[in-house]
Amino acid sequence: MITIPRALPLTAAALAVLLPLQDIEDKPTQSKPATVAVDPDIAKLAWITGVWRKSDAEQVLEESWNPPLGNSMTGTFRWLKKDVGWVYEFLLIEKTKKGVTFYLRHLGPGSVAWEPVGKPLDFPLKSVGKREAVFEHPTRKKMKRLTYRCSKDGVLTVRVEGVSSSGEKSANVFRFERVE
Repeated sequence: MITIPRALPLTAAALAVLLPLQDIEDKPTQSKPATVAVDPDIAKLAWITGVWRKSDAEQVLEESWNPPLGNSMTGTFRWLKKDVGWVYEFLLIEKTKKGVTFYLRHLGPGSVAWEPVGKPLDFPLKSVGKREAVFEHPTRKKMKRLTYRCSKDGVLTVRVEGVSSSGEKSANVFRFERVE
């Protein structure tokens, strides 16, 4: 069993960097030039809307996104191991004067926050296409880039890239199926 200290600033997706690599792709995501302005109308990310799930006999990962409303989209993530929740996330994609940014907040059981007050993890939008969005923090090494991609057959792939605690590049890929 892996124990994650509460003080680490991680998202459920970031936990993947610490966990044994699963569903790994050998080559990192290559950021393409944005197919629309990097500061798009938030509605261009509406394809993320829905309830997405990945499960097996030991665990269930579920990510839910509300449709765009005004300048934002909100979502949640939960990861259950043997039917017991061990990490939760509050997700926010927000458009401000500075551009579009993906914010993450981790919560443990009992809604105990992992990140300090006022310090959510943030990932500015780097590029966006018809069914792909890349969010990347310019200086963070652990959990540097999040890539969301939705295939035509309804699979949402979330790729988390960063640097492991041993200093090596790492990537984890989660493939979710739409359930709602």
